[in-house]
Amino acid sequence: MKIEVGKTYLTRDGQKARVICTDKKGKSGRSVVVLVLESKDNEYSITLYSNGAVYTGETSDLDLISEYKEPPQDCSVFQRVRRWTILRLPHPRTCRRERE
Repeated sequence: MKIEVGKTYLTRDGQKARVICTDKKGKSGRSVVVLVLESKDNEYSITLYSNGAVYTGETSDLDLISEYKEPPQDCSVFQRVRRWTILRLPHPRTCRRERE
């Protein structure tokens, strides 16, 4: 996987990590600097090898596994009818453009 500055990736444990640098200099050989979103208001930085791994030869929850893509916006709502039946209906506000 090619890691690029400015893109957001997913870690092995599902956290979003945005790349801020891919040419960090140092003795460790870790050249990629990412900010991992820990909570809505908090990020922390880690350094990775150029292949997105934290360690060589073993896996970590913070390894980058894929590029993050925004999930598609679903414009459906679910409505419970009676006790066990659930209907999936288009939501009028979010699907207005799709219907026109």
